[in-house]
Amino acid sequence: MNRVSINVGQRGFTLIEMIAVLALLGILSVWIAAGTSRTHAELAAEAGRLRAHLHYAQTLALSDNTVEWSILVDSRGYTLHRDGQPAHLKWPGTDSIRHQVHSAVQITGGVGRHRWNECGAPREPIVIALSDGRDTRSVIMHAFTGYMP
Repeated sequence: MNRVSINVGQRGFTLIEMIAVLALLGILSVWIAAGTSRTHAELAAEAGRLRAHLHYAQTLALSDNTVEWSILVDSRGYTLHRDGQPAHLKWPGTDSIRHQVHSAVQITGGVGRHRWNECGAPREPIVIALSDGRDTRSVIMHAFTGYMP
């Protein structure tokens, strides 16, 4: 019979240690994946809200064509304006005249004033870019037609 001797200095991982490491890696990967999908969901939600709010401003320009309707956009949100002044109208589905984008999202393009003519068409193309730091979505409203793809 052969005897196998084990040196005290040669030691591997136990099964319990390996299971603990794999469990920690699994929990960490789920946590990272959940954080990524949550910010992408907020980006998609903000892009949808922006589209709805642009349609709302367009509808106001069509229904009250004796004044100039516009939105003033900055990196954190936007406000509806009537003849260059805040319109004091709440955005649909909100309780505020200013829409602040979610804290995980920033407006990275299209900052400034965007105007509609009396026919409800933007005076120039409106392109507003939203970003969550990893992904970017652009909301576009074409000039002269107001079409949003």
